[in-house]
Amino acid sequence: MATGQLTNLQKKYVLTALISAIAVYADFTYVLRAQWNNYKQMSAKLRQAEVSLSQYDENSAYYKNLVLEYGRIKDSRAEVEENVYSDASVPLFLDGLSRLANSYEVKIMQVRPQVAPSDKAKGAEKALSPDFHPLFLEFDLSCSYHQLGKFLNALERNPLVEANRINIAPDAQDPLRQKALLTLKVYVQKK
Repeated sequence: MATGQLTNLQKKYVLTALISAIAVYADFTYVLRAQWNNYKQMSAKLRQAEVSLSQYDENSAYYKNLVLEYGRIKDSRAEVEENVYSDASVPLFLDGLSRLANSYEVKIMQVRPQVAPSDKAKGAEKALSPDFHPLFLEFDLSCSYHQLGKFLNALERNPLVEANRINIAPDAQDPLRQKALLTLKVYVQKK
């Protein structure tokens, strides 16, 4: 057998290898390249979608916080609006105050309206709140020291009520109780 001649079997092998190489080349050139380009485009779109989703998550968390904050502000505003009294509704305020005092075992012995401390302070009050004016009420109270503290804490939850002055003295008849002279400044709405 000569070195330059190929047998039929070898020709079949060479032809099979050539056809396989052409098929692989055509597959890489036309099919796999299109799939690879499509894969790159899809991965870019997926990265962009991932960024958009993370931004959406951040924005949705921010939005949820805004909704919660709005609800808290709305609730606190409604609570404040419930606690706004006018000159005509002072008896209603005093009734609510009496119920609050009873719940803390504070006895209100006497209530007296007071005149504002000075004209200078009145001018300052007008500058601070044009829709409200202060009403000073003086209360003679009988209670234990801790109950008085709880009562004052409950009173000052209302932003329109302020303990202006308080004098505490021991009760001569009951050593466990104190007599307190409390002056409240209540902002009432002008009407």
